[in-house]
This record gives sequence, structure tokens and C-alpha cells, in this order.
Amino acid sequence: IHISYFVSYTCKIKNIMKENYTHELDSEENKKIHLREVLEKYFFHWKWFLLCLTISITGSYFYLKYTLPKYEVVSTVNSIFDTEIGILKSRNLMESVVKKLGINIMYYSEGKIRDNELYGANLPIKLNFLSTSSSLYTRDTVFSIILKSEKKFDLLDLDNNFIGNHTFSENITSNLGNFTVTKATTFPINVGLKINVIIKPLASVTDSYRKGILIEPMDKKSSLVNLTLQDYNKEKASDILRNLVEQYNIEAIIDKSLIAQNTYKFINERIEGISKELAFLDNDTQDFKTNNNLTDIESEARLILDSNNSLEKEILELATELKLVDLMQEHINQKSNELIPTNLGLSSVLLNQTTESYNQVLLERNRISQSTNSLNPVIINLESQLTNLRISISQSLINLKSSLTISLNDLERQKNKLSSKITSLPKQERELKDIQRQQQIIETLYLYLLEKREENAISLAIKSPNAKIIDSAYGSNVPVAPRKIVILVASLILGILVPALMIFAKSLFDYKIHTIEDIESIIDIPILGDIPK
Repeated sequence: IHISYFVSYTCKIKNIMKENYTHELDSEENKKIHLREVLEKYFFHWKWFLLCLTISITGSYFYLKYTLPKYEVVSTVNSIFDTEIGILKSRNLMESVVKKLGINIMYYSEGKIRDNELYGANLPIKLNFLSTSSSLYTRDTVFSIILKSEKKFDLLDLDNNFIGNHTFSENITSNLGNFTVTKATTFPINVGLKINVIIKPLASVTDSYRKGILIEPMDKKSSLVNLTLQDYNKEKASDILRNLVEQYNIEAIIDKSLIAQNTYKFINERIEGISKELAFLDNDTQDFKTNNNLTDIESEARLILDSNNSLEKEILELATELKLVDLMQEHINQKSNELIPTNLGLSSVLLNQTTESYNQVLLERNRISQSTNSLNPVIINLESQLTNLRISISQSLINLKSSLTISLNDLERQKNKLSSKITSLPKQERELKDIQRQQQIIETLYLYLLEKREENAISLAIKSPNAKIIDSAYGSNVPVAPRKIVILVASLILGILVPALMIFAKSLFDYKIHTIEDIESIIDIPILGDIPK
């Protein structure tokens, strides 16, 4: 009985496995048949695929042919700090570049499909405004110039209405101001060429290029910075980047020169006053010697005063420095918002460092205030720093003056002790010595200021730029837009995808029965036959 049951159970398992295997074979076969039917359905409409591919590739060809190519120009500079990058993209700096290059005035040669911009070596003519009125930088104007001969041209307005016939270099009066049209000496005149002249507001052109310039470090650890600009004219983009860096360096050098110029002015003013004082002392010395019949200090007085030479030298140095402190205090009190002269030789290291810090903060405040108002938190913070530094400098001058005065008084007391020994010197000699000492102090200060003026003049003449150009503006001849490969690949994908989606949508909403296979795919009963239509 057990053996019979085991055999019966084994047969049932075999039958079940056979049925499952047969079902799997049928399922795989159905999948192959279904995939083949789908492919046959798409291949049946090959003409639609061919038509869509032809249309998309033709459209991409004409798009690439008539779309203006855009080029990318890159310039690499060194030694630009994070705070200076904002200045490179400032409105004032870019506005100066736009004015210098005159790129708010654009020239286009009229073509059948599109107009081509004329710039640089390709520009046959140029407008030269005799006076830069506000209208030139605020109005949006379009007019045309038609070259008639080597000497004449016609002016047309926006609607191609004739304005007048003029000669090159003739003074033309307009609502934008008087201007002349000059021709390029190396460019042959193409008679009949129509040039459209577009004058755009300075503000809009400036903002456009400010937004278009990308300034970013080459890498995190490097001090190199890349300046990138994309434009339809590669030569114009190169000129903009090159002039932007040049103008930035010019303004940076001007800022650096402010300290030297202010010091130079300070020294000249003091030299003028000291010269008058020195002349007055020379006259006093001459009058004193004449009135008292004195020619030279007697040998006896020389022997006595030799021991006092070192003391006199120290008094002279302290008196000179004390005089400089008075001059510095007078300058700070009278000109609170100007740069403070540096490198005058004061003995206080802290005072010299504080003065340098004050000048740097003042320059930074002046530079940032050009592009913002006084309510900016950065300006308020800088003003607070300037006030604290000015107070610190004033207090340092007071402390230095007090220290110098104490030292000078101490030396004077020592000198008085030595003077008691010179009782045999005539009164006239003592008075002459006092006059000569005052004269020597003024002469020493005068010569010292002359030397400092020469040093300052040298530093004023030699100024290094902030941004050193590592790679000048360069752009490849291959445009960055439109990208030909991307456009062509997109057109191929579009040419295949559009008809495929159309066929799929059509079959998705098709509920009609077209063949016997359509019925067999739905019901699982025998079909005897079909009746022809």
C-alpha cells in the first residue's frame, strides 16, 4: 500500500512540473512574438521616421548656420584679494571701460538673414563725438549710414528716411551732440554698404557687461584669478577684459599715491615755513655779529664748550623731533579727514604703526564709499575704526611730546650746570651761541625735510600694480554657443522620438480589432475562421 501511494504521489509531481515548464515556454514565446509585433508596427511607419529626421536635421542645420556664435575669452591675473574682486565688478570701473572703448556705440553691416557686428579691424568707419553730452549716454538711438563713395555717405533714420548727404570728417549737428564720421585708413570703402549704428544708454551697457563677467579663483590654494567673459565678438571681449584690468591697476596706483601725495604736500608746506624762519635767524645772526663786532668764537670758549658738544647734539635731536611732533599735531587738528604723513622719523614705533593703519583704513573707506552710501554697515564700521585710530594717534603724539619734553628739560638742566662753568665767556658770545643753536635746529629740520621730500618723490614715481597679468585675454576660435554636437544629437533624438510617440499614442487609443491575432491575444478559445470585408 505504501509503495503504491508513493508512486502515485511521484507521478502527480511530475505532471505539475511538466505543466509549469510548458507554461513558461509559452510565456517566453508570447513575449518574443509581442516584441516582434511592436517592432514591425514601428518599422511599418519608417517613412514618418525618415521625414521627421529630415525636418529636425534640416532645422538644426539652419539654426547653426544663422545663429550668432558666442565666444569665451579668459584672462588670468595675480594678487587680487577677496575684497578687490568686488571692485573689479564695480559699476564705476566698468563704466570707465565702456566709455574708453566706446562700446555703447555699435555698428552692424546689414545682411540678408542677420546683421553682422563690425568692430576693431573690421570697422570701416567710426563716429567721433566732439563733446560728450549727457544725451549720448542716456538715449537709445538707431540710424543708418550708406557709403556712397570714398568721400561721401548718406544718413538715414530708423525708418530709412533720408536725412542728408555728408562728407567724411564733416561736423554734423544732432540732438546727441556734434559728431564727425571718419573712415579707417587701412579699410577699403565698400560703396553701397549699409551700416546700422545703434547707440545704447551707458547704464544698460555697463550693467550688461558687469553681469556677464565671471570672476573666480583658479583654485582654493592659489592666488590666481580667472576673469571670463562671453560675447558674440571675441575681439571686443578681449579688449574689455584687458582694459578692465588696466583701469583697475590705474585706480589702485592712484589710491596708493594718495599717501605719498599728501606727505609731499605736507613737507612742501613745512619747508616753505621753515625757509622763512631760517632766513629770519640768518638776519638775526648777521645783525648780532655786526652790532657786537664779532667774527668768530674765541679759542678759550671753544675749549670750554668742547665738553658740551655731545650734550648739544642730544638737545638738537630732541628739539628736532619735538618740532616734528608739533607739526604732526597741527596737521591732525586742521585736516582730520586727510591722510597722515608717514616715514618722518619719529622715534615711537607704535605711533608709526598706528599711522600706517589709519591711512590704510581711510583709503579703504574712500574706495568703498564710491559704490555705496554712508549708512552702509561697512562704512559705519570703518568710520568707527578711523575715529579710534585718530584718537590713538593724538594720544600717542601727546605721550611722545611729553616724553620728549621731559628728556629735553633734563638735558637743559645738565647744560645749565655746564653753563655755570662758562662764567668767563662774554655776554655777546652766549647770546650768539643761543642764536646759532636755534639756527642749527632749523637748518637740521630743513635739510631733513628736503631729504624726505626726495624719498617721497621716488616712492611716488614707483608704484607696482595690484593685479599682475599672468595670461592676457585670450579666446579660442571655437565658439562656446551654440554647441554643434549637442544640437545635432538633440535633432536626431527629436527626429526619432516624435514619430515614435505619435505611433505609440495612436496605438494606445486604438480599440478596434484588425487581425485574428488581436482576438487570440484577448480570449483563449478556438477560432474557426474570419469573414473577409
